[in-house]
Amino acid sequence: MNNLRSIDLSDLGKGAIPALTRHCGFTFAESAVVCFEQQGHSNIVNLKVEGDFEELFEFTLPEVTDQMRNCYNDKERATEDGAYGVAIMLILNLTDYTVIEKSRKGTAFDYWLGKKDDNDPCKRARLEVSGIRNGNDSDINKRLNIKTKRLQKQENPMSAFIIIVEFSKPKSNIKKL
Repeated sequence: MNNLRSIDLSDLGKGAIPALTRHCGFTFAESAVVCFEQQGHSNIVNLKVEGDFEELFEFTLPEVTDQMRNCYNDKERATEDGAYGVAIMLILNLTDYTVIEKSRKGTAFDYWLGKKDDNDPCKRARLEVSGIRNGNDSDINKRLNIKTKRLQKQENPMSAFIIIVEFSKPKSNIKKL
């Protein structure tokens, strides 16, 4: 594992990611922050990445307000959106991909990825994300196996990344297909 790398979760709201408006990016960041806080974490969170990538990140988080807690009170939705935010930042920091488009329902994955430096952002890989508010390694591995089997059933030759984000530890497992 390399040295600790820093990620500011507020960067999601800068409008620099092709598939995220500023509003959507801030929503993902705020959802993640609420998930981390409700698991007892402060404004700095160390997140361990395992699987096909081994890395340790220090996430800087915006301050949580009562208004944010009230807004993201649906724990299932907040966990899903928060996991999207963390996963997107991991993709941006670990690969040469960026998120270029939200996929449609029924595709078995969440986002299309394209190369960061591509002037013609073509769909080059898929991203499937899942969040766990409070789980253990067994929960993470079970979810990873379910997602892997589902994506492998598709007849799509494009690469895929599966990212499971767990907020209580915090950790993430990334698998590249």
